[in-house]
Amino acid sequence: LRQRVQIAAEPLGMVLKLLNGLEKYVALCYMMRMAAGPEFKIVVCGYGFDAADFAKELVRTRQAGAEIVFLMDQGQARSGSKECNSTLGILSKGGIEVRLCQGFKTDMEYRLNREDQPFASGIFHKKSVCVRRRDSHVAYMVVGSSNHTTYSRCSDELDVLSMVLVSHPDTAVTL
Repeated sequence: LRQRVQIAAEPLGMVLKLLNGLEKYVALCYMMRMAAGPEFKIVVCGYGFDAADFAKELVRTRQAGAEIVFLMDQGQARSGSKECNSTLGILSKGGIEVRLCQGFKTDMEYRLNREDQPFASGIFHKKSVCVRRRDSHVAYMVVGSSNHTTYSRCSDELDVLSMVLVSHPDTAVTL
């Protein structure tokens, strides 16, 4: 029953395209339309979020049967703008599970490395989208510097569209 597994013996993924903020938005809307069905799982991570049109695209994808989870920084969500709160409302009303997250406790890190006042915890600063077909060993990911905001669409941002191996077809290993 024991099998020796070398996870990194082959490439674990590949970069498909570098994207600016606007290209990221277009790619994500296309990906949502392609993933509109119950065979897909989508995880969206965001620090800032006010792009109502992207939220509506996520809701359409959810209504078509895809499982979608949206993770967002709790500090940004709680102190966010009216646009952010409205956009999160679009997701919730559309049946998308929204989870608020935070970073790790920072007190020990500050005690070891700095003398100024620590923050209580770090932030959830991930900005990514992962789309996976349930019966597939690969997922498509968009990861980078741009938030899911209207402003980021117009900014000089850098995101990466990649295809990654999420489970190995010959083993029971899931990454």
